[in-house]
Amino acid sequence: MRMKLTLVVLALLTIAFASACGSDDNDNDAATPTSDAIGEPAGQPGPDSPTVSIDTSEFVVGEQAEAVLTVLNFSSPGLGAWTVDIKYDNNVVSVVDCEPLPEGNVVCNPAFTDDTVRVVGAIADGLEGDTVIGRFTFQCDVAGETNLDLSIETLADGTLGDPQERVPIIENGAITCTE
Repeated sequence: MRMKLTLVVLALLTIAFASACGSDDNDNDAATPTSDAIGEPAGQPGPDSPTVSIDTSEFVVGEQAEAVLTVLNFSSPGLGAWTVDIKYDNNVVSVVDCEPLPEGNVVCNPAFTDDTVRVVGAIADGLEGDTVIGRFTFQCDVAGETNLDLSIETLADGTLGDPQERVPIIENGAITCTE
């Protein structure tokens, strides 16, 4: 059993980390995932779908503020693997810090592209309920507003040996920079 669990964790990590280090070739800008190595075409979120959400905030030019990325209402067997991109207007804000959560097999790439942050992770035991998967510190560079648009590349449950892709409800955020 321990060997099987180790193999599942390694498979999830391979999927998650391979997508963290690559560059975005802009071939999948849809808000919901399509087909990938984990499962069949994803479709639309259902009434019991988990939610992926990022904060909306307002702060003054020159200040820094945190945006929290959360997966909400993930049912059993829990969140097992994820790859989430956050696209923003780099003419308005810049990324100062990127903290992937929970600790462990999670990576955050604040320079995935010049206007996108990527966070990926894999947890063999699955995370049920509400889970913070990243904290991002942005700095307001000029007055204006930027959307924080989420793109879900992977969101899979922790089914041992056969992770199942989940289609989430997406709640994008925004940052408003004032004088």
